[in-house]
Amino acid sequence: MESEPVLWFVSILMVLLTFLFVTWYSHEERVVNFSIYFLSIVFEALPFMLLGTLVSGLIEVFVSHERIARMMPSRAWAVPIAALLGIVFPVCECAIVPVVRRLVRKGVPLSCAVAYMLAAPTINPLVTLSTAVAFQWSPLYFVGRFAAGFAVAVAVAWLVGLVVPEGRGLKDSGPAGCSLHDHELGQCAIHAAPRGFVPRLSAVLGHSVADFFDVTRYLILGAFIAAFLRAFVDWNSLLSIHSNSFLSPLALMLFAFVMNLCSEADAFVAASFVDFSFHAKLAFLVLGPMLDIKLISLYSSVYKPRAIAALVVLVPVTVYVMSLAVDRLQALF
Repeated sequence: MESEPVLWFVSILMVLLTFLFVTWYSHEERVVNFSIYFLSIVFEALPFMLLGTLVSGLIEVFVSHERIARMMPSRAWAVPIAALLGIVFPVCECAIVPVVRRLVRKGVPLSCAVAYMLAAPTINPLVTLSTAVAFQWSPLYFVGRFAAGFAVAVAVAWLVGLVVPEGRGLKDSGPAGCSLHDHELGQCAIHAAPRGFVPRLSAVLGHSVADFFDVTRYLILGAFIAAFLRAFVDWNSLLSIHSNSFLSPLALMLFAFVMNLCSEADAFVAASFVDFSFHAKLAFLVLGPMLDIKLISLYSSVYKPRAIAALVVLVPVTVYVMSLAVDRLQALF
């Protein structure tokens, strides 16, 4: 792809400019905050991305196209079951993209890929446990987050399947069984998984390394933009509208979009918003793992602009509608 060298150049340039910027203006508090935010986002995400690329390598080598096809249930139940796979394969939003890339190359439909991608960082056991601890084991929060995350993931996946025709939302990643890196180098002649433990382990590591470097550049671009907005924009005014039941979810959703927190830690931040209502905090907890600045950049490694635009519109709208519905239900009961 012609854009690949450009992405690498821009990513490396972002890193160099960050260090130069901090060196020249180290006395400025906002510059120091920017460097801290940027490095914390990158270094917090890298271990999870490494885990995700390792899982993607295992899928590539050990899971055949035929097995993926057999795992897919009837069309009516495919999307909900794909969302529930987030419990079986628990990864956070930083690790989900490499896994989804491999599943897509194995022939998983767009709607199922979206359902799993959105649900896994919200309903996986580690996130549920961290949410329970953050809110002192209140079932209202950890059960509510699980149910709302699952419902939003399924609804958005179905809607994306309606507005984005199958085959027009996913990037062409070359022949199945090849990493994008291999495809660019013309090294896709071998499609069958190697035999023997050592050759298979070598293949897993090879695919994992290729995916890791493919996705990391998108992480760097997203982290740079997110860190800049967090350091140089005053977000305190957003937190002053906690009493408005219609605007408070929007405020926390925007805050979640910019904060770029890992889904296994953002519950502790949500718990600190003591003046906000339950439905507003629920919007924060559900939106963050599904859509933020970093994730939009990462999603571009899998989806075409049309699918990304659909996600950018449908996820916030669905989360907002869900939060208002929860608020109405609380008022009734």
